[in-house]
Amino acid sequence: MLQLAGENLGWGHRRIHGESIGLGYQVSAATVWRILRRAGVDPAPRRADASWTTFLRAQASGVLACDFFSVDTVFLQRIHVFFVVEIATRRAHVLGATRNPTGAWVTPQARNLLMDLDQSAQRFRFLVRDRDTKFTDAVVAAVLRIYADHFNGHRPHRSLGQRPPTPPPEPTPISSNADIRRTRLLDGVINEYRNAA
Repeated sequence: MLQLAGENLGWGHRRIHGESIGLGYQVSAATVWRILRRAGVDPAPRRADASWTTFLRAQASGVLACDFFSVDTVFLQRIHVFFVVEIATRRAHVLGATRNPTGAWVTPQARNLLMDLDQSAQRFRFLVRDRDTKFTDAVVAAVLRIYADHFNGHRPHRSLGQRPPTPPPEPTPISSNADIRRTRLLDGVINEYRNAA
């Protein structure tokens, strides 16, 4: 339980209780609360600084941000410039300019950036963007599918007796020295815990 609290600063005793039940521990939420309190673990809101600034500082090396800015020419034509910024280094990449930006135009520009970054592209895990229709939903759909699978198949829900909506087979009872395996989804944004085989 202390491992779960340490690795997931935003989880309170009820969420840790749900994960514990999913791991096969038959304990009450009050017991989890007492264990955390005796170990000096503060309640979740005091342990987690979930501000946007804290997130960016911790993840800056893996974050890209993209957007458009507009330039009006002397001939009263508006040009849209597509750019990407590496958050950690503040390095800007101007990917292209057009009078009519569309999703079909943005996709190859982003692909060209990935080719330019080559091996260093692997370190980027997050893309900050707005909901502009020029940014297609292909990447967003993959992220939403992973979260939906986690939410429906693993995440404990209080109203369902700390079980997920579509639970996996019943966990086998575990001994006190069993190993716990953590699976990091979306590069650690979501953690799932299972008993190690």
